[in-house]
Amino acid sequence: MSEGTDIPAEWTRQPAQPGQPGAAPVPPQGGFGPPPASYGSSVPQQPTASAPLGATPYPTQAQAPAAFGGGAQGGAPDGDRPDWEALADRNEAVHRRRTRMKIVVWSLAGALVLGGVVATAMVLSGSKKSGKTVAGPTASPSAPASGSAAPSPAASGSGGPGGDPSKPLWEATTDTAPLSATGLFPAQTVTVNGATWTRTIDTVTDPCWDATTGGLGSVLGDQTCRQVIRVTYVSGDSAVTLGVAVFDHQIQAENSLKNYKGHILGLSAPGAPQFCNAVGCASTHGTLGRYGYLTVEGSAKQGGIAQDAAATAAAPGFDDYIKGQLLQRAKAESSATR
Repeated sequence: MSEGTDIPAEWTRQPAQPGQPGAAPVPPQGGFGPPPASYGSSVPQQPTASAPLGATPYPTQAQAPAAFGGGAQGGAPDGDRPDWEALADRNEAVHRRRTRMKIVVWSLAGALVLGGVVATAMVLSGSKKSGKTVAGPTASPSAPASGSAAPSPAASGSGGPGGDPSKPLWEATTDTAPLSATGLFPAQTVTVNGATWTRTIDTVTDPCWDATTGGLGSVLGDQTCRQVIRVTYVSGDSAVTLGVAVFDHQIQAENSLKNYKGHILGLSAPGAPQFCNAVGCASTHGTLGRYGYLTVEGSAKQGGIAQDAAATAAAPGFDDYIKGQLLQRAKAESSATR
């Protein structure tokens, strides 16, 4: 350099000793650095940058904070680096457990709902409608008087081990035995409610409406009623007429009595007082197979008194009597086809 040129003091500063911060300062741009340490070296030495006295040196790449990297490059130990693969495995295991729990919960809920539906279906299937409509107090036939035919037990309509016992009576094609009043009601006397009732007259009426009053004839006729078989039993001053309306199929019998009104006409023996020839008497009705069974109860006294307490009380017992006779017919039909 030329004489008289001032050399900056930093240029004459001694290099930093080991353990001291900073290094020799870098000359300004365009200046010359200090001479190489050895002129005989084949590789020129780069000038070492130095920070001003008291300044904190800039971190080198090897001193990068551990947060920006890990392992050999980041300078942080491998143990501080998150194991992302293990975390992913744990999250997947938790998700699988939750999914299994949901499946178990929904399966249990579905089983409970299905159990409730099955229980409800069993209750509904176990309940059956009775085909009997009874007016007046309940009564059942008692033992018959000596020499008279016993009324058959009431039919439950639920069938037994062999199924519904009335099945042969469901339609005319399987119920082919002859029909008559004496065939259905052969007993001359029956005992109901402790009283003996004696048969006085029977008849078969065709068309059906001739044996009815109060609009019942049109109800029966709408379902093609074939005939009405009637028989009257009397006990003292009380009278009960039993009737059986005959159809071709049980559906017709059931439909005919859904809109039941009026009642069958009371049937009196020749010379006996007439009873229940108009609406006003107590009556009952029901169906079994292709038959509709009906009763009307009144007073057999002269003067046409419609209501009679003893006859009304005996009506349910006579209902059971009719059903028992029809079931005997079904049993005979079933035996004949074997």
